[in-house]
Amino acid sequence: MTDRVSLRRAERAYTDGAYASAPVFVREDVPFMATGPVPGKRGRFAAFNFGPTVVFPAVTNACIGAAVRRRGLVRLPVPGRRAYWVVSDPEHVRRVLVTNAENYDKAGPLYGVIASAGGEGLFTVNDPALWRTLRQLMGPAFQRSNMSTVAELSSRLWQRRMARFDPGRPVDFFDEFKQLGIETLVEYLFGETADTGRIAWLAQSVFEGLAGQLFLPGWMPGAARYARAMAAFDDLVYSMIRARRSSSVPRDDLLGYLVFAGDPQTGTGLTDRQVRDQVFTLFMAGFDSTATVLAWAVKYLARDPPSFGRLRAEVLGVVGSRPPTLADTADLPRLRAFWQTVLHYQPAFRIFFRNVVGADRLGDAAVSPGDQLMISPYATHRDPRYFPGARHFDPDLLAHPLTARERSAHLPFGQGRRKCPGEEMAYATGVLPLAMLLQRCDALSLPSLHGGLRNRYAITSPPLSSRVRVTLHG
Repeated sequence: MTDRVSLRRAERAYTDGAYASAPVFVREDVPFMATGPVPGKRGRFAAFNFGPTVVFPAVTNACIGAAVRRRGLVRLPVPGRRAYWVVSDPEHVRRVLVTNAENYDKAGPLYGVIASAGGEGLFTVNDPALWRTLRQLMGPAFQRSNMSTVAELSSRLWQRRMARFDPGRPVDFFDEFKQLGIETLVEYLFGETADTGRIAWLAQSVFEGLAGQLFLPGWMPGAARYARAMAAFDDLVYSMIRARRSSSVPRDDLLGYLVFAGDPQTGTGLTDRQVRDQVFTLFMAGFDSTATVLAWAVKYLARDPPSFGRLRAEVLGVVGSRPPTLADTADLPRLRAFWQTVLHYQPAFRIFFRNVVGADRLGDAAVSPGDQLMISPYATHRDPRYFPGARHFDPDLLAHPLTARERSAHLPFGQGRRKCPGEEMAYATGVLPLAMLLQRCDALSLPSLHGGLRNRYAITSPPLSSRVRVTLHG
């Protein structure tokens, strides 16, 4: 069915059981994505909640709930000539991303907010020819052969962070993993001498502000602060680019490669703006995406001591007391399956966008040029036609080889030629720190007040609270 839906019912469909979202009051008589505050229960906004970070996920949760309730295709009640659709049915998703991908590009108002910040970055560029050139130039950054370097870097930094754990105090694992991801990205991109603290602070200000810009008009609170953070981030990155171009000593890091990389066909190098755009989109893709999945993984393990015990026994049986390596993960099938299962239940990006170029049909629904599609892997992964047991977390959901039908409905990194190229990097910087944590801790437990399993933010969705008590080994 593709009829318009009440956002109140959609939100209720999403907020079931252990996966309840932050409480948001949605007025059925208010247009979707209203541009101003609407009085709600106890003065809350109908569509938005302005907290100290970004936007409570009322809009995205309602959209995902609509897709779950309507079996994967629903038109949202957005006023105006342009139609907004939530798409999660695997067959429709495949048509959009694979079989008819040329008809669905990265234009339109939804993706435009991201593209205005990311420019001609690999993840945001819309021109097919330029994307192919950038994909070739950026290929080495994501090659499996380079992931050992990234994994070793992440492992060293994570060992340092774990050494500071206080057994008497809960650890905020989302914050820890986010800082780990930023430190790893900064050193991989800019080398050991970069000012990690300043870059991390600016990146956090930019990307938390960017999430709010997706659903808020420019005159709402936070827009000016976001613009200032973006300008400061750009000034810092451009200064490093200029320093590299003027230096006679090459640097063995990704920025050094990008500054002097050339088009494989023409030899033409990247402009300063294009180098900046690649740096920005790498940060955008990795800023807190892997941290989100890792935070959910730790929280699930804290709620499920038997699973924690089985995974810890597997890690200790393979590596003992020595530091695990990326190569060791090949001998940890249970841990690899658990990682894929967490990605399935909690994909780092619950929605992403496409713009309709030409008229097409998705099942019984006709989509028109300019329509906006919100594709939701989160809803796809919960489709009971493909995963009957996915309503509640099952650590062994993906412990078996997936059938072709199941693979078609498992897309944490998307599908098709524009599939996220960062899958190998996410694995290297996700599974290895998780293995190290299992080796280091005898137990994980939740504090008495831990926020349940509710998400925050608008695009990536880590737990509302990721504070977990650790019992350190020895």
